[in-house]
Amino acid sequence: MNPLPHTTTRPCARIANWQDVSFTPLAGWINVYKEPDGTYWTGPCPGVLLQEATTETIVWPDRSETKRIQRETQTVFVATPTMDDGPSLCSQDTLDGDSYVVTTTLEQWTEWQQLLDAERP
Repeated sequence: MNPLPHTTTRPCARIANWQDVSFTPLAGWINVYKEPDGTYWTGPCPGVLLQEATTETIVWPDRSETKRIQRETQTVFVATPTMDDGPSLCSQDTLDGDSYVVTTTLEQWTEWQQLLDAERP
C-alpha cells in the first residue's frame, strides 16, 4: 500500500478575482492621504468603480486553483496614478493604501482642514 502524498488541508489564501463592471464619475471629489509626519495631501478622485467577483483563487503552499463563487460586488474609490504609458485608473488603496484617509468633496475637505488647523498648537 502506497502512503498518500503530503497535502495541506488549509489554504494559505483565498483571493477574490475582481473585475471592473462600470465606472461612475465624481466631479469635485478628492482622495486625502496622510504622511507619517502628520501632513495631509490630496489627489483627484475621478470616480468609483463597481467591481464583481465570480471566481476566487485558492492558494496552497504547493499549488493554486480557481473556483467559481457566488457573485460578490464592491464599490471602490479610484485614483489616477501617472504611469510611463499614460494615466490609468486604480483602486486608491492600491496606490497609497497605508496613507489613505478618506474620499470626500473638496469643499468638505476644506472645512475639515480648517478644523484640523484650529486644533493644532
